[in-house]
This record gives sequence, C-alpha cells and structure tokens, in this order.
Amino acid sequence: MLTARRLLLPFALAGALLAAFVSGASAAADKSIWGPTSNVPRCGGSCFPLYAQLGVDNVQFQIPWDAVAPGRPANPRDPSDPAYRWPAYADYMVQQAAQHGISVTVLVQGTPPWANGGKARAWIPDNVQDYANFMFAISHRYPTVRRWMIWGEVNYGANFQPMPAHSPVGPRAYALLLDAAYAALKAANPNNIVIGGNTLNVDGPVSLPEFIRWARIGRGKKAHPPRLDWWGHNPFEGRIPNLGYGAVGSNIGLSDADTMHKLLKSAYVGKKKKRKKRARRAAQVSKSAAHVARKKCKKRRASASAKKKCKKRRRSTPPIWFSEYTVLSGHGAHFWGGFHVSDQEQAAWVSAAYGLVNSVKYVRGLGWYRLDDEPEAAGSANWGLIRYTGEHKPSFAAFQAAP
Repeated sequence: MLTARRLLLPFALAGALLAAFVSGASAAADKSIWGPTSNVPRCGGSCFPLYAQLGVDNVQFQIPWDAVAPGRPANPRDPSDPAYRWPAYADYMVQQAAQHGISVTVLVQGTPPWANGGKARAWIPDNVQDYANFMFAISHRYPTVRRWMIWGEVNYGANFQPMPAHSPVGPRAYALLLDAAYAALKAANPNNIVIGGNTLNVDGPVSLPEFIRWARIGRGKKAHPPRLDWWGHNPFEGRIPNLGYGAVGSNIGLSDADTMHKLLKSAYVGKKKKRKKRARRAAQVSKSAAHVARKKCKKRRASASAKKKCKKRRRSTPPIWFSEYTVLSGHGAHFWGGFHVSDQEQAAWVSAAYGLVNSVKYVRGLGWYRLDDEPEAAGSANWGLIRYTGEHKPSFAAFQAAP
C-alpha cells in the first residue's frame, strides 16, 4: 500500500544500533507483513510457505470497496448480491492464510462513485452507512478474517477527503465513518477487531497529535472519540528504532510509541486532572442512591444485556497496531528524499523495530512493508526482505529471528 509520498522527518541515522529495551514485556506483539497478494515467481507459487518460514503471525492486504462494488447493490449487507465483484486474490489469500495457520488483516478503502456523488475514491461517502453496510457484507464473505482496518493513512489527505490542513473537519468526518463501521462489524461478528485511525507519520496536512485530538463525535462536553479496538498507525521515520530519542515536533515515528500511547490515553481516558475530578464526583454518590442502583440491577439479573448495563463502563486506552513500517536499503527511491541505509543496517533496523514493540505492552503488532523489493531500476524501492530475483537479504534472517 505504500506509495510515493513526501515524509518530512529527520533522516540522520542514529549511531547506536539497538536500544536497551524494557524487560518483562507481556505476550509478543504480532509479527505482521505486507507482501504479494498473488502468485509471484520469486515465491515459487504461493508466498505463504515463505511467510511460515519467516515466522509470520499475520499477513495484511487491501480490498478496495470501489472495485468490489462498482454499482450500488440492492442488498448491500448480503455478500452474494450480484453487484459485488469479489477479487480472486482475496479468496486466495484468506484460503492460504488459513492453510498455514496465519491470521489476516484486511484494509478496506476507496469510495465508489455512486456513494459520493461521483467524486474521486478518496472522498468519504455521502452516507457513512453505505460503507458500514459493505463492512458487514465483507465480514460475512470472509468469516475467518477477524481484523479490519477502516481506511488507510487518512490524515495524509491523498487517501481520505475532506482533509483540509490543520483543521478538525477531516478527523471529525472520519470519526463518523469509523464509528458506523465499528457498529456494523460488531453486529456481523462480536469477535471482529476494528482497527481505526490508521494514520501516517507525516508533516501535514493533519499531524497525528492533531488527528487524535480532533477525531471526535458530537460537540462540546458531550463530544467523544469514535469506537474502535486498536488504533492503527504507519510510523515511518528516519531513525533506527529507539524509545530513548524523544518525539521531534508533531512527528510520531516508531521511536515515539510511548508518546503516541500517551496521546491516545488523553483522548480516550482523559487527562489526569479530569480523571481525578470524575473520581471525586463518583465518590460523592450517596449510599442510598447506590443502594437503589443495586436493587435495580438485582431485578435485571435474568437479562444478560441488562447485566452489562449495570456494570460501570470504564474507558480504556486503545492498543496500537503499527500496520506499515520499513526502511529502504542499498539505494534511495523516488520518495523520502533518497533516504536509505545499507543492507546490513536494514537488518539492524528490523531487529531494533521488533525489539521495541515487544518491549511494551500496549503494541499489538508491527507490519513490515514489504516481503520483496521492486524490480531493480532507477528510483526503485528496496524495502523488501528479499530481492526481486528471490535472493535473501540480511534483513530476511533478522526478521526470521525476531520474536
């Protein structure tokens, strides 16, 4: 999914190769990858045996809404509606993943013209329920898929509109889309994991801190962030991963995972002063009122749904899903100002990246972009673990050894 883009970040390579990571981390973060979505010669057919050899936990790929639904479906929640054109590569990927015991994450974006008044695919649908209905249908089409990414790199602007610079308009529009998709996916299967945000570390038009702060539904004191399970982010940066650096301005790269976690905590749980204020208010509830509430809940014991309503809802900080991360090796490409590292340094970045995400408990996974380099040519992107010809790079062994 990575496209040519400006990424205005510091490009100085850090001197130290590995950070001193925090010990005692929880369960390992998923080792995910973006790779070919169909048979390619360098894989010898299916790439999934290679993914299994690498120890991949999760494979990510994209299904474009506009390509699957070029015409308006009569029954949009029914995956068998004749308007849908389900891609063969998606069926293949899901089947192969199940065969090799690898989970799948699917990103869905791109509005068909019938849903946004004939605008470009980046423009949000006129009715966000149209997208939500499609997410319901796609979940039933691929019932073994549990992870769904709602659009990609939305704050970048090229992928999602409207997104005026340094304005809450885009984040608020996206919040409505995400919340509608969340409701539809949970209705389709309560076990679905909805990955929202799906931001990019980019200097404009809307930075990650701005986007997290503005992605809200409603106005004033009643405004609240959209529902999701995990917050997705593409944390590309020009520094070898190390939590000790500290954030540079509004840029939030992989090395700033701790800063990102704090931003999400502030948005979803509230600032410390506000949390204390809520706690004091709760403590002021009279015993008689609490007694009445308990009696009401006892009367509702027969209803499972009522039990849930009786439980106090506690807002929590969403975990982070680092969907795409990479560094180019050998030579620069036509983006990122030509920034690249050597093949050996790329391997060190791989080790440092997976070491970092496994040192903290709030990251659910990291996806390397991608398995293979582009065909060798001027300006081609050498972001892969293997060369286009199939030769393994040093980063292949580093990825394989990563937890």
